[in-house]
Amino acid sequence: MSTSRNDITPSSPGPLVSQRAATIGTAAAVIGGVIGALAYVEMGTLAGAVIAGLVTFGASARRLNTAIGS
Repeated sequence: MSTSRNDITPSSPGPLVSQRAATIGTAAAVIGGVIGALAYVEMGTLAGAVIAGLVTFGASARRLNTAIGS
């Protein structure tokens, strides 16, 4: 008995994002959000707060990537 091409079921794909990447991204987003909010309270300008939050997000994501390891 031969199997046809339609009888083969594909294996389930792995997760879209690894748990490590999700942890780093979430932690960096929280840190960037906190710094952005504090910058907005201090400066009162939305543009400056967004820039501060994005810079902090990038820096913390890079640092967390090396700190957490693989």
